Amino acid sequence: MFLVKKPGWPIMAQSVLRSMEKIAGKADDFPGALEFITSAIGKNFPRLDLSEAAMMPEGWGNILISFGRRYVFKIPRYQSRIPDLRREIAILKAIGQEQLPVPEYLCSRFGRGFAMAGFGYIAGIPISGFRTLSDTLKDDLKSALRKIHALLVMGDQKKASTGKGEPPWAENYSNQFRRMLARNSELLGPVLLDSIAGDFKYFRGSLLSGYRSSFIHGDFYRNNILVSADGRRLEGILDWGDAFMGGDPAIDIAAIAMDYGNQALDYFADGYRQFDAGFMERAKFYIRVEPIYTLDQGRLIGDAKAIETSLEKLTNHFSQIRFRARS
Repeated sequence: MFLVKKPGWPIMAQSVLRSMEKIAGKADDFPGALEFITSAIGKNFPRLDLSEAAMMPEGWGNILISFGRRYVFKIPRYQSRIPDLRREIAILKAIGQEQLPVPEYLCSRFGRGFAMAGFGYIAGIPISGFRTLSDTLKDDLKSALRKIHALLVMGDQKKASTGKGEPPWAENYSNQFRRMLARNSELLGPVLLDSIAGDFKYFRGSLLSGYRSSFIHGDFYRNNILVSADGRRLEGILDWGDAFMGGDPAIDIAAIAMDYGNQALDYFADGYRQFDAGFMERAKFYIRVEPIYTLDQGRLIGDAKAIETSLEKLTNHFSQIRFRARS
């Protein structure tokens, strides 16, 4: 799959770009990505007010465009991300805004090789803007995580949340990282690869035995959590395309703890350890291997800084003593 980037353009897969051109016209006919994509949205949803269009900070797998404070459109960069958008729509319908502060699904179009979906706008700023968590925000986040992990997504939504034909969560997770390691093996080197492989062997053989599965968000990271301007309240939880029924709740706890340290890990893990002895060890494992993902995505979009930072973190994480079997 080829990637294209023109001046002022977000990176998009060539196959996705060509599919969108069939709707909006040739990309070269438009002065920039914002105008081109807005035109494609307008031709699919002519009754929408597309004024105040603005490109939002780029994500790894999707392009986001806001239209005032009314709605946000999501367009997958790659065809491989289109099933995730279908999954997200089904999950948001199943959850409902009464249970959790999630975006309202408005509309979507799935074409041959591309997709787009519109969601209600949620006011707030990413939690990454705050170095520490206020007590009220920690309470909000803890309550939200408890609700997420208690969800039962049944029927057709269960197929959407797990992905039709996908293997169990642990196998799916391990296979995903195995592919990422293979793609980046020349950067990691044999010694580092061997150390990482040792951790994954222990993870699959010991840490996963007896874990309590639940519904999980799967991407509970800094840019997917919106908070109030003063950082005191939770306003929204975004990006449900990686949610899974039957996953490990420790991965959601680990995601928020990556930015806020061991104290946050202890706070949010409180209660889970009562019925799952390996919960904390798995959370620490997820923190250790997370830079493999950022390395892989950094290489995909050509982000030299992300590549450098990810390699530094991996070298630091896996120069330390590996996990040992519990006595």
